Amino acid sequence: MYNHVLQNLIQLNFLPLVSLLFLFVFIVVNDRFEHELSRKFWPMLLLLLILVLFDNIDYYLFDRMSTGMLHVFTAFVGYNLRILILLSLVLVVMRDMSFNRKMIVHIPAVVNLLITSLAFFTKLVYWYGEDGSVRRGPLAFTPHIVMLIYLGFCLVLAIRYIMRGRQEEGIIVIIEVLLCLLGTGVELIYALRGILIGVISLNITFYYLYIHISYFKMDVLTGAFNRTSFFADATKSDNSISAVYSIDLNNLKTINDTMGHQAGDEAIKTIANKISDVLPAHCSLYRVGGDEFCVLCMTGSKNVLNLFSQRLKDCQLTGKYTFAFGMHEWKDDFKTTYALADKAMYADKARIKDMLKKKEGNS
Repeated sequence: MYNHVLQNLIQLNFLPLVSLLFLFVFIVVNDRFEHELSRKFWPMLLLLLILVLFDNIDYYLFDRMSTGMLHVFTAFVGYNLRILILLSLVLVVMRDMSFNRKMIVHIPAVVNLLITSLAFFTKLVYWYGEDGSVRRGPLAFTPHIVMLIYLGFCLVLAIRYIMRGRQEEGIIVIIEVLLCLLGTGVELIYALRGILIGVISLNITFYYLYIHISYFKMDVLTGAFNRTSFFADATKSDNSISAVYSIDLNNLKTINDTMGHQAGDEAIKTIANKISDVLPAHCSLYRVGGDEFCVLCMTGSKNVLNLFSQRLKDCQLTGKYTFAFGMHEWKDDFKTTYALADKAMYADKARIKDMLKKKEGNS
């Protein structure tokens, strides 16, 4: 009997705890250098540890054929912790998106919390029969539906990443979604324990490692690709580039001098988010200098390029911070095209400066 209990405990906890141990070590080691990244993953680590604890209590009560409110409570906590962990993962995938969009994805988790709480008062969700078996009501599969919604969010975001030149992250997110579905299916079909939580733990650990490695290619402040990636991709995709955009934040020095460098960082992030929001498929954003951005477009559609240029014009003078941009379609080679786009950007900067002077004169 003792050996059987020990075997079940090892089966349930070994994979999640080993994964969490690795994640804990990496977060602690890198926290000093990547505090923002660590801050995104600490909640998932803590939620996973709590979930491991409650899953052990839940399975113990199930084996004891418990029918009391404690068993209902542990199942309720387990259902909602799984959803909160998935929500945290979705928010990491959405890390470069606006605050409002991030708030929207909290809605399914709140709905799941409200519906599963009905188990304390009704038999609409789940309850336990006299023999300790699980009985399901008409709302029993709410957590599974919410899980599918979050996995669907991840799939959409993965496709978005792939279309915007971040194929590696997109593919990793797709694989993680498929593994979650596989883990859920294995648990349901073969009545195995601890599979899904083990898969989620591995997913989160590998995702952390991927983002950690990608910091060598990405600009940490904005989430755009960095200068090294820009020239590497320009060389690699020389024959595929259809247009180059040169974009420059206006008045960064003035912002830094008058309001401080934190305000300057906020301005840089704001402009990066503006560009990202209107960035078409098959175009990638790079931060190539303090206040300088570039976009490499691999689309051959002039309509797409015209629409992108128009969207940049629509948002370049709106809001607290403004930017100038120039674009040039492919000509001869990358160096020539980049120089022409840069020249067009400086012409646009001069145009904006003259326009603002005229406005000041008229006022």
